[in-house]
Formats: sequence, structure tokens, C-alpha cells
Amino acid sequence: MEKKNCSELTVRMFGKFQTENEKGILNKENMRSEMLTRLLAYMISHREKDMTAQELIDVLWPEDQSDNPSGALKNLMYRLRKLMNNTWGESGKYIVTGRGAYQLNPEFVFHVDIEEFEECCRQVFNSEDPAVQQENGKRAVELYQGMFLSELSSEYWVVSIATYYHSIYLTMVKRLAALLEKEKKFTDVEEICGKAIQIEPLDEEIHCFLLRAMIADNKQQLAASHYKETVKLLYDSLGVRPSGEMENIYEELQKIQHDHESNIDII
Repeated sequence: MEKKNCSELTVRMFGKFQTENEKGILNKENMRSEMLTRLLAYMISHREKDMTAQELIDVLWPEDQSDNPSGALKNLMYRLRKLMNNTWGESGKYIVTGRGAYQLNPEFVFHVDIEEFEECCRQVFNSEDPAVQQENGKRAVELYQGMFLSELSSEYWVVSIATYYHSIYLTMVKRLAALLEKEKKFTDVEEICGKAIQIEPLDEEIHCFLLRAMIADNKQQLAASHYKETVKLLYDSLGVRPSGEMENIYEELQKIQHDHESNIDII
């Protein structure tokens, strides 16, 4: 069977986990089981290979939390199959079993946000065309809706992957902000950096991009307020003072405000 004739599923792994097609949605809320959520998320993340029963047991019960892990896994797998069949149809086809291993059926097509994100990032880093970089950069930061599988952040296998994608996201935000700043697209810089600091409020470099964009867009009062809030946040959270770059931006802001007030006095 060719993939184009198979069921297609769209998967969101940044922020809240969700898998859906035109027939229905599966997420933590309607699955009503953290164990089922953990199992499905892991199987989608590792769908390119067979997963042995022991591998899944180690993921789901890492500290021997089950008296009968083999039986518990079989029961969980039965429940997941039933849930997928009831939600999406295609009875019995989603999970392939063989030789003590499980795999999501490779004939089904999964559109996963983290994979599109990676492809967009590759386009940005490999292209020298600013238009291609901007288009793919904007799509990448749009896709990043929060930490990878944020609802499962305590899972040992999630932590390193989440850190990896978070680092790439911050790099992408700065790369895109620099491109947009160069082309004087300050409103776009404000939008992208404003979202980024909601996700990562302690990245001073992103705050600097945001402050420069506010100033260039004649939002001096807003910039002054944001500077003071950021300085307090950095000190309260990290015990650090603003960098030389941020202080220079504030000095420039004060000069602009002073010149504006002088012009008002003259008028």
C-alpha cells in the first residue's frame, strides 16, 4: 500500500501533546490516562524502529513500579489500540506486533511538528537567500508552541530532547530577529521576540532585540518600562545586573527621550 492512500495523522509535540486527523483528536485530556499518553508519545517519537517489550517497560515503569510489567504492557497496548480504533477507525491497523516488539504501522503518514521545525531550521542554516531564511525562520518559530512534550517534562527520555529543541528555538529566534532588524522590520521583531520571552524570559539577548525594535518603532515609554521590568527580573532570578549591551541601549533610549523633551520645551 502506498503511503498517499493511507490515513494521515497530524502530531503536535511542542507544548501540549496532540494527535489528530479529520475523524478525531487524541490528547491528554480525552485519553484520560497519563500512561496511555506516555506510551503513544514515546511510540510516535520512535516510530521509525521496532520497540521491544522490555524497552517500553523500561520507559513506562523505570523503577520497577509494576508487579507484572509484561501483563501491564499488554493491557496498556490493548487499551491504546482500542482508543485509536474508536477515534480514527482503521480497526487494528495502527500498531504492528511481531517477535516481542511493537511499532506504529509504517504505512500510516505522520505529520509531526518537530520534524517540520527541523526542516525549516535546516533551510535557514543552509540557505544564503534572506527571503528563504525569513520564510522558514518565521515558520519554525511559529511551530514552537512551548517545550517539547511539556506535559511529560519529568520523563527521563523527554528531558534531553526538550533541551535540544529549546536551544535550537532560541538560536532561530536570534537569527531571525537579526535578519528582520537589518531590514528594519521592527514590528516583526517585536512580535517574534515578544513571544520568545514568554517562553524563555531570562534570555537577555532576545530582550535586547526587543528593546531596539521598540525604540526604532518610537515606543520609548514602552521600551523604558520593559527595560526596568527586565532588569528586575534578571536580578531577582539570576542575581545579575544588565549586560553592557543592554545598558548601552538604555542610555540611547534616555538620550532620545531627553532630546524629545528638549524639542517639546523649544516648541
